[in-house]
Amino acid sequence: MLTRKNDQKIGEILSVFKQDPKYKAKLYQKQIEQAWQEMMGVWVNRETKSLRVANSVLTIKISSAALREELSFMKDKIRERINTLLGEDYISEVVLR
Repeated sequence: MLTRKNDQKIGEILSVFKQDPKYKAKLYQKQIEQAWQEMMGVWVNRETKSLRVANSVLTIKISSAALREELSFMKDKIRERINTLLGEDYISEVVLR
């Protein structure tokens, strides 16, 4: 019979990954993509071409100039909501292109 010596809860394993910078960035990237879809709705998601995080800067590519202009007024709020979701001040700036 097999016995397990290293039983751990999934939450404990994920917390270890969050501490490793290599995995933290990928994990947060996925969480941000999911949060964006939930926060912004169908039309904004359709106009969003990509979301990328590099060096704590969230770069969002938007195909509609009018939408990009409107979102530019909400950059601080977007950053705050994402940081709240992540539980830390991970995103320092939001760039719209």
